[in-house]
Amino acid sequence: MSSPPLSRKANSALVRLRYAKSLELNEGLEELLEGNEGLESAAEIVERKIEAGQYILTQYLARLIVGVRSETLFQKVRQQLLGDNAALLILYRGRCPDAQIEEKLAETLYRLREDDGNPQRREIAEVMEEVGSDAVLPVLQAIIFDLGETLHAKQVFGEALEGISDGSEDFRKKVQRKLPGLEAASRAKFLQAVAAAISAIKARSAAQAI
Repeated sequence: MSSPPLSRKANSALVRLRYAKSLELNEGLEELLEGNEGLESAAEIVERKIEAGQYILTQYLARLIVGVRSETLFQKVRQQLLGDNAALLILYRGRCPDAQIEEKLAETLYRLREDDGNPQRREIAEVMEEVGSDAVLPVLQAIIFDLGETLHAKQVFGEALEGISDGSEDFRKKVQRKLPGLEAASRAKFLQAVAAAISAIKARSAAQAI
């Protein structure tokens, strides 16, 4: 069965991609990814560009690989991809069959577990809820164990400070800056995401065992 003809916009983007250099190369690829047309041809062009030493933005590469499931392209840029957490999340969500993707994300998740200002830890946990395997359960369970008590301490400390005031607006603002309330809320949401991931992974495993 032949592929449907490309739109004029996609054809134009492919031609530009073929002859593009530097920034134009990434712009052309982004346009094709957004339109979701001509990705097989784009992957072939990108492989040749990489072989010629040109650089493609890592997240675009991850999106292209998920879109075309190209093993040859993946192997050419694997090391570049493994060094970028955002790209790893794209590949992980797209179920790219490389165990090291999950291993790297689990390592990153554990390293970021106490960083309440980093939204990426929650994003990783949420993607693990979607596609995570039994291999990440020990890490997720360790995070629940490690952070449960610290969350309680933050909440108690925050509630104690909320009752302190000398009546001035300036004092109230100073206390608000010191309050761990936002951090505690962030940690609570993170732990909820981790718990949801554990439940989802266990449910998938149980379903597969039937």
